[in-house]
Amino acid sequence: MIHLLKLHDFQKMPWKNGLGFTFEIARKPSAETDDFDWRVSMADVKNDGEFSYFSGKKRIISTLSGIGMQLSIADQPHVDICSRNLFAFDGEQPVYCRLLNGPIRDLNLIYRADKVFPRMQWLTGSHSQTILSAAQDMLIFNMADVMQVSVAAQSYTLEAFDCLKISNQDEALTLQLLQNSAKDCCLIELFECSSSR
Repeated sequence: MIHLLKLHDFQKMPWKNGLGFTFEIARKPSAETDDFDWRVSMADVKNDGEFSYFSGKKRIISTLSGIGMQLSIADQPHVDICSRNLFAFDGEQPVYCRLLNGPIRDLNLIYRADKVFPRMQWLTGSHSQTILSAAQDMLIFNMADVMQVSVAAQSYTLEAFDCLKISNQDEALTLQLLQNSAKDCCLIELFECSSSR
């Protein structure tokens, strides 16, 4: 199944710690519960503060706009996350976020490692690109002004902040990213762990 999700389709919901809001892009299963296999969301971070705690979950985070943020995680060294960088960490660890220079917007994947193996990457440049993926679920989150994606002989036009969601695939799928201008999108592939099937 293929769905083109627009910014107004994203569901606004409070953070678990009550310190802000997130815009949920997609999750599996779709029921509104913390017991999801994976969830992709976008959040505006305006102040320093602690991240929410997610028991049994892993996280991958990236910045979409703003200078960036510095994360302090347990006894680990501080980590600066700037534009389009990706950083993976344990959702059960205490995490403190310090903004480097003003508010940011981030993209966040939260998932159960016993259910899902994720692959998350930023795709940039002005050339067309063909991707073959065997992931059960995929999302293409666009940050360019506009981009064209072809899937199964169907063409989709993605504007900034649009997300193309491809779900419940049983076989490998070919994606074509057709771009005449600068490409700037995040490809998230979600592979079901064999033990969860």
